[in-house]
Amino acid sequence: MLEDATQAYKAEALELQRQLRHLQSQFDMLTGQASALIQGRRARVAATSTVNGQLTMIDDSLSARNLQGAASASSARAVSTGLDVFLVYTGYCSLFSNLNFPKYIAIPA
Repeated sequence: MLEDATQAYKAEALELQRQLRHLQSQFDMLTGQASALIQGRRARVAATSTVNGQLTMIDDSLSARNLQGAASASSARAVSTGLDVFLVYTGYCSLFSNLNFPKYIAIPA
């Protein structure tokens, strides 16, 4: 009777060890998958951060160009207006009326 109980405990211990090895194997597999997912997420976050930085630089560059263009247009209008005033004031309009000035420089006839 004692030998039968000992055999039953040994069989149960062997079965529990088998189940433990199986569960450890599953745990290792799931740990590997979780690690891969975390690394993938980190890579995506890093890539997104890099792209956002590049987009910010491009946006800043375009904004600077737009400001330069606006400043150039304002300067051209100021020069045109100044030239108009000068020509009208000095009476040189008739001398320059036959020249082909760009559209933003309006010479009164």
